[in-house]
Amino acid sequence: MIEKMNTKSLGIFIFAEKIVAFQSENLQPWTLLHIKGGEFYSHQDHLSSFDIVLEDISDNLNLKEKLANVKVSVIYQQGKDDLIVDSIKSLVAYQCSFWQIINWESISQYARQILELDNQFFDTKTIDYQLLQDHILPLVWHENSIEHQQQALATLRQEKHELEHQLALMHSDAEQALAQQVTQLENEKNQLQQQIMETRSNLQRLQQPDLESLLAYLPVIFKDFWNVVRPDELSVIVGVLNPPTIPSPYHSPNLSTVQQKKRQFMALSETSQNKILDLCRELVTHHSILKVHQEFKVLIGALD
Repeated sequence: MIEKMNTKSLGIFIFAEKIVAFQSENLQPWTLLHIKGGEFYSHQDHLSSFDIVLEDISDNLNLKEKLANVKVSVIYQQGKDDLIVDSIKSLVAYQCSFWQIINWESISQYARQILELDNQFFDTKTIDYQLLQDHILPLVWHENSIEHQQQALATLRQEKHELEHQLALMHSDAEQALAQQVTQLENEKNQLQQQIMETRSNLQRLQQPDLESLLAYLPVIFKDFWNVVRPDELSVIVGVLNPPTIPSPYHSPNLSTVQQKKRQFMALSETSQNKILDLCRELVTHHSILKVHQEFKVLIGALD
């Protein structure tokens, strides 16, 4: 009976164009064997190719008893049946007692399931030696296959745990970042709303003539102005808190005063004139009995 600690194993792949060989001793990691000085042997479908490969391996490893104490796995690609038949004859000729024939398509599909890989797993023309020795060969013998699956399962569990931990951290960070962003946006929104209110207020003040100008011109533009519009109404329209103080009884300005204010009004800028006239139009809308003084009617019309 051969002890496991003295076990030597060979893994020989027969692909469409190449033969590749690996060895493992005492269940140690697999290593690539050079055949005829190269990493692979081009068999060109010659039936003697497998025998040439075994002879070269036996010579290189100094196997005195040929393959009598060596476990050999032959993994073949579909369509190489003739080479497989010849390989069995060669194994018997080299006194191999422990050998198995494995279909490449079957074991590669099995490896894909374990590794959760897509169908683009392996190109047999440009061989991935590392993949063969790390993921395919550990599956060829039962004891190695169980150990490999256990290692793969442990790796998957560790990866799953790390992924779940990362996702939890990302979720927590995302929630915190989102909350901070929402708070920041709310603050920015409030600031913008405050700025809009202030801008509107400033714009309204700019668009409205000042109370002093109104007090100077409204009583001369309209006849009997203060008998129609109350001081408190004007303060609301203009947007001032304290209404103007008008003497009672109020006396309308005489013609001389009206003409003087008309000249002053004409000296104002167009912008200032328009501000006063816009307010006059608004007042006429609410107080239809307001009448424009004859002196100003020639200048600004009836404000209808």
